[in-house]
Amino acid sequence: MPSSDPPIRLAFLGADENTAALAGHALAEGAFELRGLWDAPRSLDPPLAAVADRMGVYPGSAWETLLDDDRIDAVVVARGPDEDLRAEQLRKFAQTGRPVLVSHPVVTSMLIYYELDMIRAETGAVMVPLLGMRSHPAVRTLAEIVSQGDSSPVGRIEQLSFERFAAADDKAQVQRLFARDVDLVRSIAGDMTRLGAMSAGGGASQYANLGVQMTGPADIAARWAIVPPHGASGARISLSGTGGRVLLDAPDDGSPWTLEFAGDPDAGREYPPVDEPAEALRLLAEAGRGEPPKPDWVDACRSVELAETIERSLNKNRTIELYYEDYTEDATFKGTMTSIGCGLLVFTLVLLALVGIAEQMRIPFVGAWKYVMVAVFGVFLLVQLVMFTSGKRREESRPVEPSAD
Repeated sequence: MPSSDPPIRLAFLGADENTAALAGHALAEGAFELRGLWDAPRSLDPPLAAVADRMGVYPGSAWETLLDDDRIDAVVVARGPDEDLRAEQLRKFAQTGRPVLVSHPVVTSMLIYYELDMIRAETGAVMVPLLGMRSHPAVRTLAEIVSQGDSSPVGRIEQLSFERFAAADDKAQVQRLFARDVDLVRSIAGDMTRLGAMSAGGGASQYANLGVQMTGPADIAARWAIVPPHGASGARISLSGTGGRVLLDAPDDGSPWTLEFAGDPDAGREYPPVDEPAEALRLLAEAGRGEPPKPDWVDACRSVELAETIERSLNKNRTIELYYEDYTEDATFKGTMTSIGCGLLVFTLVLLALVGIAEQMRIPFVGAWKYVMVAVFGVFLLVQLVMFTSGKRREESRPVEPSAD
């Protein structure tokens, strides 16, 4: 970042392990000013304790001051014990256009993520997920190997294996790990549209040895699994191709990352460890200047949707198809109107039967039912007409993209 740029003024809402690491990096950088911590937990990690000592701690009830405080450029949002409150806070930030850097996953519901995406698309708010690992040079190298097809050093890639070393048996913890790791899987092998989860255990223990199989349009079979650490840390990613195998060891203890090609030790490479906080802050700064971040909020939505699908797959004991529907305001309205229309048709059939019985019983005012139904259907069609015409106006008001010719 050029030294002439003014420092980015950050506020922290809540605290978790991801934002603690980010606070430590921001403290060491001259490109950022830390304005304080809102909604602080009782115990703070050392980096966030330093934020509190320097900038002060504010009660969670005062978080709404972050919406219009002109002394703050962006808010770093952590997970919180109350997901409903955190979702409401993010809605307010998106509606008011306050830039946010969001710990991922900040909530476990894909519907909230897609709702925030609809608001973000409407208001143009900057929402950057804290997913900086996909820009690591080693991850980009694996993505390049996949994109090279048959001409890659190991031929066309057919399988991807992702082993996460962790002693985790809690459902929420495992889903958080998966939601972060699957973003790397998607950046290497493309979108995943089919997911099947398997576990040898049952009940609460089924997440301790979870295995997830995925496939997508690139026809690469991807597997993600929790592996007992036994002294290892971080993750191991391997690509198996028609002509060989490449292995990436990615420890999270500060050790270098190593990339090895099976059968060719001279082709191996070593990379510095990942600095995810630095990368996330860089993406936030670029987004503030109008550059689209990558990964973006849609990538965050996709990873949470895949993580949420694990439980459905385990419960149904089968592979789940993902269609990545377009969760827009227009699509939601059309779905609602379709449901209401079907309900009105069923209601009309039931009403005809009831009117026939009422006429036989000579109940007064039965003849008015025709006018009531005409009025109901008229209102129903009028609402759809208004929505259609407003949608046409929005479409016509969009700027035309310049031609590439």
